[in-house]
Amino acid sequence: MQKLPNLTTGVTINRVEIWVTNKTATTTNTRNIIALTDLGETSKISNPMWAAAGTAVPSNRANSEYDAMVNQYADARQIDQTTTVLDGIPGFVGGSDYEKMEKARLLNSSEYTLNQALGYISLKTSLQTDQVLAVAYEYTYGGVTYQVGEFASDITDVKKALFVKSLKNTSNNPRQG
Repeated sequence: MQKLPNLTTGVTINRVEIWVTNKTATTTNTRNIIALTDLGETSKISNPMWAAAGTAVPSNRANSEYDAMVNQYADARQIDQTTTVLDGIPGFVGGSDYEKMEKARLLNSSEYTLNQALGYISLKTSLQTDQVLAVAYEYTYGGVTYQVGEFASDITDVKKALFVKSLKNTSNNPRQG
């Protein structure tokens, strides 16, 4: 069972897209993604380069990472440039701060269970140690709608990678958010 980051009771999940490393050679419902560890984090930011925005709830604007990615490091969306661009950021490390996934597979709703009130997802199959799990989600809290990560419908150019929230990286570090 995996908990969506920093969600508490009183939250309703409106929609979710869950991405995994594509081990099945599936060609439908795939997309290049960049899974970011600190995306949406309000206080438990693992890389000190991202400044907290003072937001009390997770969102793309909870810290400075998302804005930096879409503005300063937008070339990372081109999957053949991702590693060069992101590894060029001082102190930003592949495998812990981010994961680049080519042709990640979008899980269909029969492959997981979502508790919309508590923000938990339960996968119906186990992940392998080298698989990445990432998510984009939209939720309502206190009558306000927030989003963490990008949905496939947000960036319709399929040549551009999506920025999503990493739930499990290949580093398998238990201290990772």
